[in-house]
Amino acid sequence: MSPSGLRDRASHPAALLTDGEIEVYSKLVVGPNAIVQLRTEAANLRYLADRAEVLTPRVVGVIHLQAGALMIMEAVAEVPRRARHWRDYGRALACLHCVPSQSFGFDRDGYWGDLRISNAWADTWAEFFWARRVEPGLQAAVESGHLPPDLARSVQALEERWEDLCGPLVVPTLIHGDAHQNNVLATDAGAVLIDPAPCYGHPEFDLANVDVFEPVSDELFRAYEEIGTIRPGFERRRELWRLPFRLAMVEVEGARWLGDLETTVARLG
Repeated sequence: MSPSGLRDRASHPAALLTDGEIEVYSKLVVGPNAIVQLRTEAANLRYLADRAEVLTPRVVGVIHLQAGALMIMEAVAEVPRRARHWRDYGRALACLHCVPSQSFGFDRDGYWGDLRISNAWADTWAEFFWARRVEPGLQAAVESGHLPPDLARSVQALEERWEDLCGPLVVPTLIHGDAHQNNVLATDAGAVLIDPAPCYGHPEFDLANVDVFEPVSDELFRAYEEIGTIRPGFERRRELWRLPFRLAMVEVEGARWLGDLETTVARLG
């Protein structure tokens, strides 16, 4: 099979493989936890498709290798993203957010790249978001040596105002958990969701992070509101929901992401 590399689009080595007739997508993860990580991803893709009836790629299989694991799934025929594809994106997220739960969390932990994230259940979003996302991310960023002490203290100080910052109580709904635009593919059939880190959480978490790396079209939000609701105050809370990603990027990639984290903390101040 001849490969077509996708390293610039994925956090792991990935490629489209074809024999000229059949094309599949493959992703390689190395390390002792690789098989668990990829089996979790496969299960999460099935869960989103089953519970929310959104489009996800079909997983052909997960292969245990000596150095890690390889996931094979159907190749998705992407098209250039135009206005209707942004609307597909918004509607797909809204469909996820129509699936409710009694508590915040999930039955299994998830991953952002190689970073494992806890989904242990909690009664409130404020509790879940601080204890499962922000506090572990802060600790990891400090331990990486990339986060200056004064900025770490500024993040920690947010805990004093945490419930007010998180805003009104919200019903837990299914969220993608890593819904930036590289993880939602534009196709003729609709938006195809990949690389989910799902849990039952606050729908604004997905909406705030669609453009965490690159701008998105307002068509996404207009289409979202055909099915879901964007609550008043979302723009004020938007930077708060980005905080775990900012911390993760500092942990993994270092100083070049400190400016974004500083901007987020300043806006929350």
